[in-house]
Amino acid sequence: TIVNRNVTCKFNLTTTAMQKEIGYALDAGIDFWAFLWYSPYDSPMGEAAHKFISLSDKMGMKMCYTAGPIGWNISQNIDYMTDKMNQPYYQKIDGKPLFFVGAGWPHLEAVKSSYASKSGGGQLYICELGGYNSYPNTSYDASSVYLTVGIREASDGGISELPHSKINTSEVTNRNNFMNNSTKDIIPCLTTGALNYVKRSSLNS
Repeated sequence: TIVNRNVTCKFNLTTTAMQKEIGYALDAGIDFWAFLWYSPYDSPMGEAAHKFISLSDKMGMKMCYTAGPIGWNISQNIDYMTDKMNQPYYQKIDGKPLFFVGAGWPHLEAVKSSYASKSGGGQLYICELGGYNSYPNTSYDASSVYLTVGIREASDGGISELPHSKINTSEVTNRNNFMNNSTKDIIPCLTTGALNYVKRSSLNS
């Protein structure tokens, strides 16, 4: 059965809401947010990052990007992204803009080249993301994972709703395995818990 629906995506996050989110994060000891890249020209999925960027007072909070779907306007998108890397609110490590990227992301060289041209030959600090749980052996500056999910306990083989107490053991094990077998830096992924049901649709299992 095919179901057709018209969906309107609205940019309606208020400035006050973003300021509150920053306050909560700072209170929790979070220094920066890594926003999954969505084009400001193509997708409303980038609303949170755009709202953060537009705030005049970011209260010391910083941001960086995680490579994602670059969109149709590739040249504009990369130009926009590397402009932000030059801003004081963009998270840097050893003076280099932090950029999370998955293996094989096709636009990395273009992003590196664009940033270098704007920064007088500057380089990115690239952290390679593994998938679920696995910190990759990387040729880049550091290693991390997109998220950790602990163990798969759901009856359909998927990820059940797990509290951090259950995920914690596998997180520690995976981090230690990487650190004991690599000289690369690690940016650890700390999961608060997995509430998978919030992403489920009534049209799918």
